Amino acid sequence: MISSKGRIGLIVPANNAAIEYDFWKLVPEGITVHSTRMPSVKGDEPYTTEETLKFKADLQSAISLLDKVSDVIVYGRTYGSRYHSSIIKSLSKKIILPEEEVINKLKSRNANNIYLISPYNRRRTLNMIRFFESKSIYVKGYVYMNKISGVDISNTEPSCLYKLINKATIADTDNFDAIYIASTALSTYEVKHYNTSKFVLTENIAAFERAMEFLENKN
Repeated sequence: MISSKGRIGLIVPANNAAIEYDFWKLVPEGITVHSTRMPSVKGDEPYTTEETLKFKADLQSAISLLDKVSDVIVYGRTYGSRYHSSIIKSLSKKIILPEEEVINKLKSRNANNIYLISPYNRRRTLNMIRFFESKSIYVKGYVYMNKISGVDISNTEPSCLYKLINKATIADTDNFDAIYIASTALSTYEVKHYNTSKFVLTENIAAFERAMEFLENKN
């Protein structure tokens, strides 16, 4: 095997069939991606003591499987990352949270007003809007696909995303600064090359770009 220029570890929900594909398509020669999976769960966050303890144990196990073969680790799921990020970061100093990176990138561009494209149902989409607005990122418009299964989300065709991007751009180009496509279970690799007048940001692309920055700074 050729010597590696860097290794990205990837923690993936069991029902996510998209984030690995995106990383494999984005990764340059000499950088390798190494993944492991975590059990899928219902809900957006671990709330009870029992749920939180199980979440921490599952995460610790996943990190231990990747730690020695990875220079940086992407926690490729939303579950637990909003209100329990301190738990995640306490287990590894080299871990990246996709949704957090989206917020960081939006703020770095002063993109405080966004249009949200969500694959989730209405309840989960509204929860996401509340979370982003608590971080001073304001959702000026949104659409949701009403999908529940991670696999169903991963099966979304790029043409569907293009239509939603175009619809957002036509809707009100002056009302928002960027279009954000949510979910690591949604393959967005091809969106990176889609020509649009608005800045488009996705969780998988934001997390991948941060991982590459981490590797560059490490070297």
